[in-house]
Amino acid sequence: MLYVFGPRKQVIDAVYQVTEIELPATLPWETPSEEGGQALARQPPSDSSQTASAVPNVSDEAPLPSRSQGNIASDESSVPVSGSFSRDTLPASLEIPLCRGNSQQDGTGSDHEIHRYAGFTLCYRESYEQPEWVAYEINREELNKVAERGDNFRADPSISTGSASLADYKGSGYDRGHLAPAADMAWSEETMSESFYMSNMSPQVPGFNRGIWKNLEEEVRNWVEAFDSVYIITGPILEKEQYPTIGENKVAVPEYYYKVLFAPTGAQGEPQMIGFILPNEKSDQSFYSYAVPVDQVEERTGLDFFHVLEDSQENLLEVEAQPEQWAQ
Repeated sequence: MLYVFGPRKQVIDAVYQVTEIELPATLPWETPSEEGGQALARQPPSDSSQTASAVPNVSDEAPLPSRSQGNIASDESSVPVSGSFSRDTLPASLEIPLCRGNSQQDGTGSDHEIHRYAGFTLCYRESYEQPEWVAYEINREELNKVAERGDNFRADPSISTGSASLADYKGSGYDRGHLAPAADMAWSEETMSESFYMSNMSPQVPGFNRGIWKNLEEEVRNWVEAFDSVYIITGPILEKEQYPTIGENKVAVPEYYYKVLFAPTGAQGEPQMIGFILPNEKSDQSFYSYAVPVDQVEERTGLDFFHVLEDSQENLLEVEAQPEQWAQ
């Protein structure tokens, strides 16, 4: 597995796993020499005059440099996150999850299609016409707003099977709910623009999208301010084969959404992790009412988060929600 040694910040990745499939002990994409198995670094933002239409997928042979421009080294070992933990020396792959299950090696033309953008990475599910997960990292520096919200909702030309369209949502009664929020992507014109691809949207009940979901997104930015950086994986829970749909492209309407957060240096300077599972409905409750252990999110989604951590540490962080660590 490729790791990025960066002086500014570290990122822990999540790995997509379909739990029903029995996997061999050594997976081909976990070997650096195998195509499609690289943990690729996030693409640095380009000049705002450049277009974002041609987005490479994970099959590209050369990994993109990290934004910190750190050196790339190979390391297969697990990473302890307490005691000798250091944000300057912790080897970490970026937050690009790797597709398993029925995805093709080139990441295109399958029902699990990975695409990376300047500010986030997603796995698009054609059968549901939305992403199953969106993964990104945001740090305190990126809270400085550079780009204004443009509301340039549009189809994503990089999705090989075609993404959902604006017409799918028109008159449906559902919001085009961002998964990577526009406010989290305001640190460049390019990242803001890409956040309005329809591949980053999911049908959300208006009272949910503009209420408890928005409140949680805003609190995440407060945690970034407090903890310097937070790593986020979020999406709909697509645990059924069939859902009610909207539009000509039959965009599935999820019943639940999840969000998993990891702060390498939390409230006490120690790593902390939390998950949320929220119903797609208006709620007057606090989002803390929906806090759950990350293990529970993994069970519902079939995703395996932050596998690069040492097993004992990963289990310790994922087994309890501990919202009091976050309610500072």
